[in-house]
Order: sequence, then C-alpha cells, then structure tokens
Amino acid sequence: MTIALMFCAIYSTYHNGLVAYAGGLTGGQYFLFEFVPQILAAILFLYIEGIITAVARMVPFTMMASDNSRRRSNALFVDLYPKGLFWPRFDYLSGGEALLGICSLMIWPIIFTIPLQSCLFAVINVDGVWRWTAVQSVVWTLIAIYILSMIALAMIGFYFFRRFTGLIWDPRSLADIIALLPRSNSLDEYQDTEAMASKKELRTKLAVSSERLGYWRTNDALQEIFYCIGEEGAPTRRYTIQDGKAEKTLHRLMNDKRHLIDVEGRSSYQLAQPEMRFRHIPWYLNDAMVLLWPIAGFFLLLALLIISFLPSTALRNGFLPLVPAAPNTAGFSPANFLYSLVPSILGLLIYCAFRSTSLMLYQLAPWAALSNPDGAIASESILLDYTASIPFLPALTNGHSMIAFISVIAPLTILLPVLAGGLFFPIQFVPSNVVEMLPNLASFYIIVIVLILAEIGLITIAVSLLGTGKRKRYHLPHSVSCLAEIISFVYASDLVHDAAFRTVRGKADLRARLVGRRERGSGAFRAEEVRYGFGVFKARDGGNHVGINMMRRMKRREWLSTGGRDFETSRSRFSV
Repeated sequence: MTIALMFCAIYSTYHNGLVAYAGGLTGGQYFLFEFVPQILAAILFLYIEGIITAVARMVPFTMMASDNSRRRSNALFVDLYPKGLFWPRFDYLSGGEALLGICSLMIWPIIFTIPLQSCLFAVINVDGVWRWTAVQSVVWTLIAIYILSMIALAMIGFYFFRRFTGLIWDPRSLADIIALLPRSNSLDEYQDTEAMASKKELRTKLAVSSERLGYWRTNDALQEIFYCIGEEGAPTRRYTIQDGKAEKTLHRLMNDKRHLIDVEGRSSYQLAQPEMRFRHIPWYLNDAMVLLWPIAGFFLLLALLIISFLPSTALRNGFLPLVPAAPNTAGFSPANFLYSLVPSILGLLIYCAFRSTSLMLYQLAPWAALSNPDGAIASESILLDYTASIPFLPALTNGHSMIAFISVIAPLTILLPVLAGGLFFPIQFVPSNVVEMLPNLASFYIIVIVLILAEIGLITIAVSLLGTGKRKRYHLPHSVSCLAEIISFVYASDLVHDAAFRTVRGKADLRARLVGRRERGSGAFRAEEVRYGFGVFKARDGGNHVGINMMRRMKRREWLSTGGRDFETSRSRFSV
C-alpha cells in the first residue's frame, strides 16, 4: 500500500496527473479511483484489527509469565478483550507494558485511513484536459500513517519474539481460563471479590498479589509437576472438617499465625439482591440506551429517506457545494475533500459503534447463557469463543440468533465509510461553469440498504436484551473484562476442583472432556448433559458465593449448588 501511494504521488507530480478523466459518475474508472482505495484501506484496517484482537488476548498471560513482579501484578487488570481501534490502549502504559502502549498509539491513526483514502484522488485541468491526480497532502499523510503502523507492527513482533507467553494453547473461552486455576494456591486472595463493584476495588484487594503462569511443583517429593496460575512461596488452599462443615484455614503471611474465618455470614438472599446481582452493564447496553438507539436510528433514517427522495430536495438532482470546488496544482479541492471526508467519517462512526457493541455482546454471550434459569451446556456457555472468531455459524448452532445476526450486520457496516467516501463528486456544467456535487446513486442505494439492516440490528438487540424472560441476563455484579474480574466469579466454584479441568493437555483435550459430558446421579447416567449456571451457590467452604458453578438445584431467580465432598489439600508451598 505504501509503495502504491508513493508511486501515485510521484507519478502525478512529474506527469501532470495519472490518466485522463473519462467523465461521468459510473463505469470502471470512477470505481477504480473513488472506491477501490477505500476498499483496500478497509481490508488493511480489518487485518490490523485482527492482530490487535489477538495481541489483547495474549498480553495478560504473557505478563503473568514474566520475571517482573510488577508486570505480573498488573496482568490481572489488563483488558483481555479489544474494544476496536477507536481508542488507543492506555491500560498497556499504566500496566507497565510501555512498548505495547506506544505501539497502540502509533497504530491508532489507522482509523482515519478509510476517510483519507476517499479523498486520495481528484480531477485537475491540464491544458484543457481533465486528468485524475493524487492529492499530494492526502497521499503523504496516508504514507506517514502506514509507515507508523508498519513500525508499530514490527515492534509488536519484536515484543513477542523469543518471549515466553506461558500458555500451552490459545485462551479463547472461559473454560480455557478456568483450566488454569485447578491446584492454584492464590485463589484465597479473591475472597469476597465477586461482590465488589469495580476494578478499582479489586485492584486494592489484590494489591500485593503477584500471580504467575507456568509449570509448578511443591516441596513434596511425591507431587508431580503441574501447570496453573500460582504464587511462588504462598501456601496452597487448605480445607478442614469442623462441626460438620467445611471451614477454610488461611495462613497469615506476616506472623505465620493461623486464624479461622467464617464465610457463612453472607446470605444467599443478600447476594441475589438486584442492587448487587444486576448492577453492572456497559452504559450503551443499559435498558434506556438499548431502547433509545433503535428509536433514534429510525427517525434519523426516516429523515434521510425523506430528504433524499422528496422531489424538492431529491439527492439525484445534486446540490451546490457552498465551498470552493476548483482544485489547486497539488490536486486539493475543498469541495471534493469535504464531501468525501465527512460522509466517510460519519459512516466510520456507525461502524465503530456497531463494532464496540458487537464485541461487548460477544464477550457477554457466555455469561448471558449461564444466567439462564436452566443454565447451559458447556458448548453453549463456557466454551464460547465469539470474541476470537467469526461467530456466525457457531452462534446459529448454539441457538444464539441475535449474536448470529449481529455478526453479519457489524462487518457489513464497514461498507458505510467505504461507499460514503465516493458518494459525491464535483461536476462542472457548461456553458454555465456551475459546479454541483452529484451522487453516485448505486452506492447510495447500497448505503440505504446497509442502514436499514443496521436499524433492524438495533431492534434485534433491544428485543433480545429487553424481551420477556431475557431481561437482565447480560447484567453482572461487575464487569468481566480482565482476568481478576473473571477469576472472582470462579475462585469458590466446584469447577476449579472438577476433574474435567485438571491436567488439561490442550484445547482439544479440554473440549473433548466437556462436550457431551453426562451428569451422574443415583448410580446411573442421566439423559441430560452437565449444565453450568451463573448465580448464587453454596461453596465447599460453607459460604454463599456469586459465580459460575455446575447446576444441581435450581430456582427461578437464584440457585444453590452444594459441593460434593469435603477435602484437604497439601500444606506444601509452590515453587517454580
């Protein structure tokens, strides 16, 4: 792309343009100069978004495998999921990953490449002949952005070059994260974190935590080497039987005195209160905003259609540019620049809004499935990896029709900045020499179709999030964007002691253990698969907790799952 842009800039300078303008707003030449640049820019933009998505997923675990304790402490609070390229990743800078933070800032201007590519070419008059030329100010700005992006991508490659990530496989789902927790000795630090409202509270609670990801052994010679998240030198989790219940023993790290903490103080009723259980959801997905988006979108779309097709203001008639239209010797035309850049930016804003919304819905989809009163099987909940894949077919298979529909609509909205950038073009009429902005109607009709589909998508989201029986399923006690927030809903669960998650050899092994797994009961296999749910459950420590667990007894608004057997783990300490 950079080489092609340089060629266009230099060739246009020394040959008075590229080729002669064939005239009109249709045909292959107009498509080549007014739409192909944005299409290529969109492909590169989506490619870099894919890279940023993969980097976001890997960085927290790479930090946890580091020898630097500050990096390991910050790893718990770095976002696992991308939010698109609309904003740089400032959390990398605050988390101690300065190189990645600088790379994020360098890549961020790539978001402007689609609108700028729409202004790349203009028509100039050379000795009475109109010729296509590259707009010098635009083309060199694009070259600078792409060079910055190439440098940033090379720096990201350098960051991962010969660096241990600590991972055996790609952690794309909740099950992948849960599989890193069995035998961990750091879960006691998460006591009561599921009830905390913000990442700030979690950071205060886990301020002295320095968890590490990798292979471990204990000082017991009979213990094998195992793989998990742990803390070097910290005691393992320990449970004892006292007065007929499981009671957890914690070790004081400062004076080595033991004390008992009764964790039955909180009632399941308190944890299930709406003020705590349903208090968090991203602001753009709360009830009011979810209802506002389709209403606002409907009236804006209606206004666009009325203005565009009303005889007195019909778009096909064109309009006066109201700004100078004549290009200078460098090819810059204020009218061409304004009516290419602004429509493309408006389309880009719609794409970014849908991208952010779709990514959040993909992220919350497993939690929404788990919040079903009847729970969900593993393939429909903890194994979902919508944030790291193209979720259309998996969502259809799992019955998540809203996710499947949005996974089609969200990528389609990238057509809005691409087509809007080439929608208007200045045409000079003779003999009056009046310049008017005329539309390419074919691209306008496609834009209208995409906008209608986007409106249907907004209505679908509203119905899914506000519909009877589905309302509040996307609401959680706090966000689940980082490892600390996810582990806070798992640390007390039976899943961290479940054989299916112990000594996992890889992604295929984990999936094989969970998919098609049957629930045992009364000495015989039941017909249904094991189901997982999110709610209030009674853990092995005897206390009530909010989080993910296997479902055995269910109520409509809350369910309790009691642990199987009491147990006691080794008292030995972890070491690398």
